[in-house]
Amino acid sequence: IPITNLGAIITLKGFEYKLDKVKIKFGSTYGISNKIIGDKAHVIVHEGACLVFVSKD
Repeated sequence: IPITNLGAIITLKGFEYKLDKVKIKFGSTYGISNKIIGDKAHVIVHEGACLVFVSKD
C-alpha cells in the first residue's frame, strides 16, 4: 500500500499475481489480497514508499 501522495512503483515476485514496475496510486487498493505461492516472495519498491502486511492465515 503506497503511503505517500506520489504513490509507488513496485515489482512483486513469487506472488499469485505478479507485477513488474507497476505504478500504484496513493489510496489505491490495487495489490491487496495477493498471495505468496512459494516459500519466499519479493517486494521491490523502485520509487516511493509502501506499507506491507504479511498474514499467515
